[in-house]
Amino acid sequence: MNVRTLGLSLALVLAAGCESKVDQCNAFIDEANDSQNAYVALEAAIQSPASIKQRTDQLDASSKKLKDLKLGDAKLKDFRDRYVKQTDDFSAGMKKIAGLAGKDAQGIEAAKIGKELDDLAEKQDKLIAEINLYCTGVK
Repeated sequence: MNVRTLGLSLALVLAAGCESKVDQCNAFIDEANDSQNAYVALEAAIQSPASIKQRTDQLDASSKKLKDLKLGDAKLKDFRDRYVKQTDDFSAGMKKIAGLAGKDAQGIEAAKIGKELDDLAEKQDKLIAEINLYCTGVK
């Protein structure tokens, strides 16, 4: 699994009549950035099942905050829902890897799960680009 450097950004330029969208984008991006920090910490903890458990708990808490985020903008709601699903799926995959520690078939199964997590990471990179484009107009 490769370590990803991800981040969400938001331009500080406010367009007239868009404060609601800008405020919602800022709130969403603040929470999403917290989850990205949890991803980085999780990927750094990959060698220790106990560390993975601690970091997946952190990622799950971040996901819950995002789920609870009130958004009126339909497009942002869709982004949030997709982002939360990806985050939850990533956390579940990491928990599976942690559960394989010491088992006979761990190499094959871990490789399979690792591939699924890499695929999720690619999808999330694309989603983050969509969010940035929507919120800032910049790729």
